[in-house]
Amino acid sequence: MPPEGENSSWGKISGEERAQLERLWTEGRLRHQHEKLLAFVREERAEILQLAGGQRDSPALSLATHKLIATLRTIHHQSEMHDQMREMHNEIWYCGQRGDFDTRRITRDWVERHGSNWRNWRIKEYLFVAEHCAAEIVEAINAS
Repeated sequence: MPPEGENSSWGKISGEERAQLERLWTEGRLRHQHEKLLAFVREERAEILQLAGGQRDSPALSLATHKLIATLRTIHHQSEMHDQMREMHNEIWYCGQRGDFDTRRITRDWVERHGSNWRNWRIKEYLFVAEHCAAEIVEAINAS
């Protein structure tokens, strides 16, 4: 379950979305996000501890990690940009198969139609993964 707190509406995940995320997790398709999340936790250890008020227990660290992800809305900008670009290139390919080769317009249309939703979904993936690896988060933060 996501951490509760005064702002527990962050990254609200609907039942349908949770089912989809569970399937992705089970299929191993969130491994990349898992790796990036653990690296983020190690890099942002001090900030997470500060947000947790110095507490090192699982609920406090989980809530603090969720807060930081929700605030920053990114954990690894470079890989996220790469993933978005891959999605745009896929759209360009699909359009090209239909005879539409205006890559500039296709890219702009993708950003307008899908950019915000893509970002929101990626944040939900991170928050979901953080729920599943709460013990690993605690271990990474308390290791030092």
